Amino acid sequence: MNRKIISAAIASFGLAGLLAGQALADGAPQRPDGFHRGDASGVYIWHRSGVDHGWHLETTDPRGSGPHAYTGTLTTDGKFTDVQLVHPESGDSATIDGNGALNYSFTTYSGIDGVDFRDPGGSEITFSLYEDGSLMATSNINLGDNSHHPASNPFTLQEPAYNGRPDGFRPGDASGVYLWHRAGVFHGWHLATTDPVKTGVHSYTGTVTSDGKIVDVALVRPESGDTASLDGNGTLSYSFNTASGIDGVDFRVDGGTQLTFTLYEDGQLMSTGAINIGDGSVHPASDPFTLNV
Repeated sequence: MNRKIISAAIASFGLAGLLAGQALADGAPQRPDGFHRGDASGVYIWHRSGVDHGWHLETTDPRGSGPHAYTGTLTTDGKFTDVQLVHPESGDSATIDGNGALNYSFTTYSGIDGVDFRDPGGSEITFSLYEDGSLMATSNINLGDNSHHPASNPFTLQEPAYNGRPDGFRPGDASGVYLWHRAGVFHGWHLATTDPVKTGVHSYTGTVTSDGKIVDVALVRPESGDTASLDGNGTLSYSFNTASGIDGVDFRVDGGTQLTFTLYEDGQLMSTGAINIGDGSVHPASDPFTLNV
């Protein structure tokens, strides 16, 4: 499992970075709005977190516009896995070469061709995309639910470390807080706690603040004494007594760009090694810490 240290204030993930020249994965968190077969010619790329997390790259062309050859190469600082063609037809291919690069080739009419994949342990993916043998125009490359265009081709997407439930997280895992964000239909933030069997009960408390508005607060598996509430300043405060099960709180943020977490275990600021963020169980550099969203 790739465990990286997040700085106390993680570099901002958002459209500003995308327009500055490096496309960020936070600009590609969901399927492009209204994307259907026969849409405008091009490549459509998005990332989905959660149980079925992974990357999706698909192509289509308008009906009657004739076939186009879409090819490309993807590289990552991690490892490509779970590579699967979407609607495969004769001649379509997606393979990983000896250097670990993912190469694809589709001949697309008005249907949809594509490839799904994951990159465990990776923090960035570089895309080099071609249409009919030439580098694609950036206006034909559509990222995420708002179909943002990268500033260049090739371009690099960086995946926010907080996306995706920590791999293998189960009741009775190592003591601590497990924090992640899920994109898609059930998007939102999840903060959960657990402790190993027979290690006793620990008290987990904390506060979460945002420059936006915290909404849709809901306890996870609530038991007597568990609380999660918003005060008059919009601060989310929680308190759980956790044994070997899972306690937690789910919430969403409207209009915010930052979340600051201050986390305690048994009345003391938590060790950062017991704070696990995203599917890679990344540890922050400090407690409190801030995530730019």
